[in-house]
Amino acid sequence: MSTEQLKRIDGASQEKGRNKGSLYSQKTNSRPQKQSASGSDAKTELANPPVQLTSLGTQSWRPWGIGGSDIAAILGISPYRSAVEVWLDKVNQAKANELPDALPMRLGHFLEPFVVQEYERVTGNTASHLIGAIHHPKHNELFGHLDRMVTPFAPNGDIFAREESIVLECKTCSVFRSNEWGPSWSDLVPAEYLTQCLWYLGLTECEEAHLAVLLGNTDFRIYRIRRDRQIEEHMFETAHKFWVDHVLKKAPPALQARAQAELIHPAHVEGLSVEAEQSTLQDISRYQTLQLELESIEKEIEEIKNSIALTLGCAERLTCDGNTLASWRLAKGANRLDTEKLRREQPDIVEKYSSKSLGSRRLLINTPKANSIHKEGV
Repeated sequence: MSTEQLKRIDGASQEKGRNKGSLYSQKTNSRPQKQSASGSDAKTELANPPVQLTSLGTQSWRPWGIGGSDIAAILGISPYRSAVEVWLDKVNQAKANELPDALPMRLGHFLEPFVVQEYERVTGNTASHLIGAIHHPKHNELFGHLDRMVTPFAPNGDIFAREESIVLECKTCSVFRSNEWGPSWSDLVPAEYLTQCLWYLGLTECEEAHLAVLLGNTDFRIYRIRRDRQIEEHMFETAHKFWVDHVLKKAPPALQARAQAELIHPAHVEGLSVEAEQSTLQDISRYQTLQLELESIEKEIEEIKNSIALTLGCAERLTCDGNTLASWRLAKGANRLDTEKLRREQPDIVEKYSSKSLGSRRLLINTPKANSIHKEGV
């Protein structure tokens, strides 16, 4: 996803000027003038520099707030997390502050120094580690943990070119997601990474970020993300509103899917019922219609499979001009544990090696008579 695609998705579609400069900053005798994150009130400008460091303690791996890895989910463009999951992380702070232990995340941390080294080798730039978090000067709950800050390579030793720092974000990504990445040095990257880089650019007021990624341990690429004040204003406003309206008030955001509803309501309230509204009655009616159609389709599919099986007889494959159309093979046998017999004859062993799993809510929709729930206008 490019910056322009992101603007179309999140609704920030007004035209703006973009810096079309070269990879490294042009020589100049002064820094570019700082511009407001909101583009209006000078008092709300990101300070120069807006860096407030929060030491990384042993009890918490990140401050309590909204970071660069949260914003894509809050905007509704993350393929892996929803705004509801971010909300649950924030209102259950103790759970959110546990150190992540997922293998992909640990592998990413392990390979990060290598990605940095490759980036320095390819670009000639120097990357420096920034300890702690950078906070928004106006909304302290908005923060970012940067992987590295970069000093561009200046072959003539120009001190002004060295002043133009670049944000460096490092990633490792599965080769199965390589189709989501565009050509090197473009800004065609997955949405969650694009928003993260733009978030960090807004916090640091740097004009450019480089995203270095190792795809499948064999393909190394670098992407260039330029600052977009319009998008960062939208992100900061949305994140701050999310924090005030949902996190501080402990009110969940609007639910968009059944899985999100189950996160908020993992168990039912015994005896509680909800009277169906007209729109829900229409949904039930449509569900019943689709269910009948599905049953009819599944019955027809089974009849076709029976016909093909009768055609095959004892044959292994059904072919046409040398191409296999279907096969009917005997699957290998498997040894299965007779749990009922074990429970009868060795109950102590079953008890010793049993563990209780958390239950999940099961949605059952009654479909006896389609006309029984119809009301006028349905």
